[in-house]
Amino acid sequence: MFFYGLSVLVFVILVEVKNKSFDNVGMSFLLVTNLKLVICYVVLKPILEVDTSQINIEKINFFGMFILFLAIETILTIRILNEKQ
Repeated sequence: MFFYGLSVLVFVILVEVKNKSFDNVGMSFLLVTNLKLVICYVVLKPILEVDTSQINIEKINFFGMFILFLAIETILTIRILNEKQ
C-alpha cells in the first residue's frame, strides 16, 4: 500500500504538471521520483542497519517492489509524454 500510495501521488502530480505546462512533465517526473527515493530510503534505513537472513529477504522484497512500481510509473509517464504527438 505504501508504494501504491506514492505511485498514485506521483501520477496525480504529473497530470497536474501536464495540464499546466506540458514541457515540464519529464523534469517533474525526475524530481518526484527522487523525492520518492528519499522517502523510501528513510523508511528502509533501520532495516539496512540490521544484518540477519530474515531481514535480507525483506530488503530484497522492498527493492523488488520499488523497482516494479518505478517501472509502472515510467510507463505511465511515457504514455503522458506521447499524448502530445
